[in-house]
Amino acid sequence: MIFYKDLFNLQQYKLCRNEACYCEPVYFPNDVIFQIPLPDQISNNYIPTIGLYSEDGTTLLADITGDFDILFAIDIYGKRYANFRLKTFSQFIFDCFVLKVVIKNENGTIFNHYSEKYCRKYAQENCVISIPDDEFELGLTFGYFINGVAYTGPFEFSNGKIIIHLDSCNDVFTIGDAGGLCLNGLELCLDGVEVCLGNENSQITFEKITYLDLTPTGCAFPYLKVCAEFDCYDNIGEKYYGDPHTLLNFANNVPTLRYSNCMYIPAKVERLATDIKTSISKYGKVTRSEYQPTYQLIGLDVFPYWKQNEIENLFTGKEVLIDGDSFTPTGGAVLEKDTIPCSCSYLLKTKLSKKNRVNNLNCTTDCSIYCTYFVVAEGNKNQPYYKENGDYIGSLFTDLLAYLNTFGNATEYTTVTPCEISFIIKLNGTGYLPSYFYTQYVSQQTKVFGIKDDCENPTKICDGQPLCAAPIIILPPPIEDVCPGPT
Repeated sequence: MIFYKDLFNLQQYKLCRNEACYCEPVYFPNDVIFQIPLPDQISNNYIPTIGLYSEDGTTLLADITGDFDILFAIDIYGKRYANFRLKTFSQFIFDCFVLKVVIKNENGTIFNHYSEKYCRKYAQENCVISIPDDEFELGLTFGYFINGVAYTGPFEFSNGKIIIHLDSCNDVFTIGDAGGLCLNGLELCLDGVEVCLGNENSQITFEKITYLDLTPTGCAFPYLKVCAEFDCYDNIGEKYYGDPHTLLNFANNVPTLRYSNCMYIPAKVERLATDIKTSISKYGKVTRSEYQPTYQLIGLDVFPYWKQNEIENLFTGKEVLIDGDSFTPTGGAVLEKDTIPCSCSYLLKTKLSKKNRVNNLNCTTDCSIYCTYFVVAEGNKNQPYYKENGDYIGSLFTDLLAYLNTFGNATEYTTVTPCEISFIIKLNGTGYLPSYFYTQYVSQQTKVFGIKDDCENPTKICDGQPLCAAPIIILPPPIEDVCPGPT
């Protein structure tokens, strides 16, 4: 989220001629999270105040400072910062709002800024049908048949259109004319319009010919949760993602509050054709193949200038998570200027890829029975463990073994390996097996993935592990061809 010192620098007060106002979509309280850099000062006694304002930023609705988790700290690089994360929507009486954040150190104000506008979204929103002006009076007088049921309200008139709010998102379609007019950008048309204007009981009946399958994230657009993963500090976005090094003086500090960079974007992911690379020997045999699936993230709405840096910054990390699915940025432009003149908006369109997969085909086919090996490179045996979904397993090595034993026979693999690691668990089982578990805490950096290898003589368990000793291969001396002399 971006903040402005002057309220009238918000986008809604500086719209271009063909530009619509944009608001930051949020579904849950903890989606409202932001980090503010602090100046270096001798004084060290912080007092924050967070005001909930109307969507135009002019009316104070409530002081919601107590509704936030807050951390004032110094990072490992010696920089001061403050993290804020909302805990509840209990005082939010409107869905769209602006926040005003004021931070004082001793008696001096060091930050006094307004946020851009937020808008709450709901997992199950009411769907909306817009009816053109020429059908407004007929709709009010006689009602509409929707899915074979007469519907007469409640109606809402706005901007020359009558709006019907439905109770369900299961079957929604836009009312059009007999020619199949599509409204609101939805690919929905109606046919078989029957109009009877002869008596008081006349009605307009619309036959449904298209079914709209709506996502649970709302009716207007499918919103994708896009998150960027960084190790510790993002030099481009200038944000700190690690734990605090030193706590500053604030009475209600939450030391475990880490900043995360996620946002909801109206977009869709499309699969692109994949370029498969192969290596062929001089004898015409394929010895190696590489396969890296590619995708395209396409925005379904336009984005204002103030979102440009935030969206582009998502693709400067080591990976991008879209609804929890990991992608790798491929580089290049992420946004392009909108083609509509005087819009001052941007369109989102960028390519992503998945992990590159390789088949080495120049080895002898091996049909050995494989087991799954979990190689834990660091940490003690007794440390916190978490499942794939983030649920807590336990803090003992025996807790981890008990959990993995629910999938098969899990034992500690104690054979000496050529690399320095903490320990290895060997899991022999069929059916569903966990792909990974977490150690210490839930993070991309603490995942321990399972490695498929021979149950009796594993050779891959040290792949990618630090401090691995390279195997020493001693080749036999060459054998000279001795041709027999003539006899």
